[in-house]
Amino acid sequence: MSSQAHVDKIKAPPLTDPAFDPAGAVEYVIGKLPAEFWDGSCHWHFTASQGLPGYEGLLSLRLWYWLDRAIADDDLKRWAAKVNAEAGFKLADPALYNPIQPHYTAAPLFFIDFSAPPPAGRRP
Repeated sequence: MSSQAHVDKIKAPPLTDPAFDPAGAVEYVIGKLPAEFWDGSCHWHFTASQGLPGYEGLLSLRLWYWLDRAIADDDLKRWAAKVNAEAGFKLADPALYNPIQPHYTAAPLFFIDFSAPPPAGRRP
């Protein structure tokens, strides 16, 4: 069973640049999650808005964790609400745990001259 956390537009700490240190940015976000996620393996990737004009200094990414048991969507929604309340901002997107809402992941298409977002990676 896997679960993901969608972190959308949280303020990056000073001197954090995901284009040059994506792993450092990911570690910062993981540090915002509850302690049970700090040492776990995960797959991550930045979302399409990462690095676009108007979003400077913000981090947007998804983290996938492999769980040791199945957890119902309603339980994950409650977990996300609790995590967000404790963080004081929307850290985990509860919409991901809606079984009728598809979530597609693809490389973004740019029609103006932007550098591509940082690549996805896997945290060992």
